[in-house]
Amino acid sequence: MRKFSLIFFAICSGISCFSQIKYERGYFIDNNDKKTQCFILNDEPKDNPTKIKYKLDIEGDFLVSSLAEIKEFDVSGNKYIRSNVQLDKSSQDIKKLSDSRVPEWVDRQVFLKVIVDGKADLFYYSGEQLVLFFFRVDDLPIEQLVYKDYTTNASKSIIVPSADQKLKPGTTTFSNIATNLTYINQLNTTVSCKNLPQATFKNIQYKGDALTRYFIKFNKCVGVEFVSHENNFKNKFHLSFRPGVDFSTARIDSYFGLIKEFPSKTPRFRVGAEAEFTLPFKKGKWGIILEPTYQSYGFESFPQLNYKSIEIPFGLRHYFFLGENSKIFINGAAVFDFPLVYSIEFKNGTTFNSKTIKTNFAVGLGYSYKKYSIEGRYYSLRTGFDETSIYYFDFVKSSIIVGYKIFRSDA
Repeated sequence: MRKFSLIFFAICSGISCFSQIKYERGYFIDNNDKKTQCFILNDEPKDNPTKIKYKLDIEGDFLVSSLAEIKEFDVSGNKYIRSNVQLDKSSQDIKKLSDSRVPEWVDRQVFLKVIVDGKADLFYYSGEQLVLFFFRVDDLPIEQLVYKDYTTNASKSIIVPSADQKLKPGTTTFSNIATNLTYINQLNTTVSCKNLPQATFKNIQYKGDALTRYFIKFNKCVGVEFVSHENNFKNKFHLSFRPGVDFSTARIDSYFGLIKEFPSKTPRFRVGAEAEFTLPFKKGKWGIILEPTYQSYGFESFPQLNYKSIEIPFGLRHYFFLGENSKIFINGAAVFDFPLVYSIEFKNGTTFNSKTIKTNFAVGLGYSYKKYSIEGRYYSLRTGFDETSIYYFDFVKSSIIVGYKIFRSDA
């Protein structure tokens, strides 16, 4: 296993050098309204940027321009505009909420990410441990959509311990949380269309996907052209059929020494289905995977081994994009093994069974093209039976897995 791990991580390191987030085609507009076509480093940080790195020629040296020098830039459809705004700096940490309903306004010059661009524009800002949304209608100034949680002594159904109160031993103090929902009135007053039902406003959550849907509905309702970057806030859900073959080795040991080794024989068929949730950041390079799989292993010569189970790997996947439809990926997962049949039978008729859930780990390296994929995966040592048995069973395997994406949805 150690040798495999060294090879695996060496390959991944090499891939990283060539496949990480790179300079992509884009443009920026400077303070003199000059538009420059260039290649911009597209690293999609968690917080809105304060500068950009770019190259005028893909083989040239990189240059840096700051927020103060750039009015607008776009890289691969991710568009940012510079704006002087008032933003609410009130803490969004539930342990540090203020006791005032009123926003704590500060003036900031920031890059706002454009989410919907039409008659009514929607913008996103992340920074200073804040996540905020802004809007603009026609040529009016950009304003923040106001949403604020705060503590209050008024009766409220959500209750949390007070963050700042000092408690005496043996006592407990609680504060209630209320919410300033001014953004609902802002939308109702400024971003409203007579063909949108009144109930629409009350159901809008202060979340990227919900606000994006509403701004799209508004722009459609008033009949204007618009550009949407709605996938910024969506998890993509994929369901794939994942058959393959396993190459397995096993051995039965006891407290008294080795009883039997089962060398690798012919490959054994495995069949599974994989659910993948692609996370809505870093350009979809990270995903959560869950893959229920049926696998079996056994020998008929004594001592007979009969091992059938449902494995459920649960872990993370990281992609390295090679092109629009082509990518390499690596996995790391914890594997939960649920035995269906798990027994050893000796020649004298003695049988040992186990129903204990086993766990181990798996790493994989694969390639995906459009709906198709192939992966090589290695599983760490899995040991059974129960602690009460004098026998235990060591099992190691590797797999070649092919995949076909049968369903895709935006969650």
